[in-house]
Amino acid sequence: MRWSPRLLDWGPWIVTGLFAALIALPDTRNLALGLQKDNQPIEWLTVLLLLLGAGAAMTCAARPGPIRERFVFGLGAALFFFVAGEELAWGQYLLGGPISESWAAANRQGETTLHNMGALQGKAELMYLLPAVCALVAMRGRCSHWLGRAAPSRRLAPALILVALFSIVEFASTWFPAGRPLWDSLYAGIRPLGEMIELVIAWIVCRYALEGARATEPKLLARDVDGAPPNVRSAHRA
Repeated sequence: MRWSPRLLDWGPWIVTGLFAALIALPDTRNLALGLQKDNQPIEWLTVLLLLLGAGAAMTCAARPGPIRERFVFGLGAALFFFVAGEELAWGQYLLGGPISESWAAANRQGETTLHNMGALQGKAELMYLLPAVCALVAMRGRCSHWLGRAAPSRRLAPALILVALFSIVEFASTWFPAGRPLWDSLYAGIRPLGEMIELVIAWIVCRYALEGARATEPKLLARDVDGAPPNVRSAHRA
């Protein structure tokens, strides 16, 4: 079965919905939650997509083109690599070594990460929401025209909206106190999907960078059967 662009665009919604169903079912809940733990398949897939996106974005930045496009791709590559490092706790789980007491005191999760330090702890919803909103704005009107080939495709909009909605619910949980049945049920159903949303973000990053790599790929000149460009051939005949 060939995947249509529309189905691929809505893929993150479909996968997230299926994963939410696995969490909701008692027989599969522990399996689904286990897949989201640190150093487990979902985290590794997230890192793989982020690194692939970083590599593709760096390729775009190295190709000829307007300086603003190359700057955006280069900045994206650095950011994607940084996020991948944060996701892996910069090798803490791979090396297995303990961290210093001072770092552990500053990091509430006891990890060698910056996004869990001090005031940044518990602000993941803002880290998700702001880039998602900026990307949605960047794909329209003057922003898209100015960014050129570095502008995100509108095909990423469904996935970006999913990330934004999740972030809004997470952020709003700090406003509404517990004890409201409808809100408590909504939040309880969405809260366990945090790692899956990070996977969706990595999917967005990877697809954005790969589409950029395809858009910035050098185009070969059309040549006739003699191997000369058509304009040269016409001039020679004249």
